[in-house]
Amino acid sequence: MKYALAIFTTAFAINANAMVLFEPMVAYEVSGSTNIQYTPAGQALEGVAKLDGQSSDSISYGARLGWVFGNGAWIAGEYMAASGGKIKYDTHEDKFERESIGADLGMWMGRWNLWVGYNFTDKLNITQPNATKKDEITGTAVRAGIGFLVFRHLSINVEGAYRTYTEGKSESDAVYQNMPQYVDKYNQTTVTAGLSIPF
Repeated sequence: MKYALAIFTTAFAINANAMVLFEPMVAYEVSGSTNIQYTPAGQALEGVAKLDGQSSDSISYGARLGWVFGNGAWIAGEYMAASGGKIKYDTHEDKFERESIGADLGMWMGRWNLWVGYNFTDKLNITQPNATKKDEITGTAVRAGIGFLVFRHLSINVEGAYRTYTEGKSESDAVYQNMPQYVDKYNQTTVTAGLSIPF
């Protein structure tokens, strides 16, 4: 976080012509996959070595807030939340919600907008079948996206993300109570398409 703040401060000092960027966003998950690899202890507990699932149906919404510099480069903080998501495995289907906070670096090139991003916190809330309580897992994510400005304040965007989850907590599921002991890898890959309103 300190390094990101230093870069942000330096960039702002170099370019005095910076303008405030505010960009509300909404997106739909076009495709996604969830891959869970268990440790030997996790395999003994779950009875499987790994789970592969397809995620879908989530609607994401949030906003960026930052600066656009005179040369088209921009930097922003980003908050996004997702609801209504489903992860379909061979044996069952989980429901999920997601919440993330990150930072983006990008470049406007005419009507095209390119960016990369990093989520400092990426939280996934999972509700398993017949469960009344949510399991919560947290991690980080790297993202990359491209947008096209259709009108002055309307952009069509596509973004891909690779999410890595390492910690969890749950009142009922032993796997998420101690993820490092039971889960070797928990990754989620998503592709979303949506609209934003950059100001």
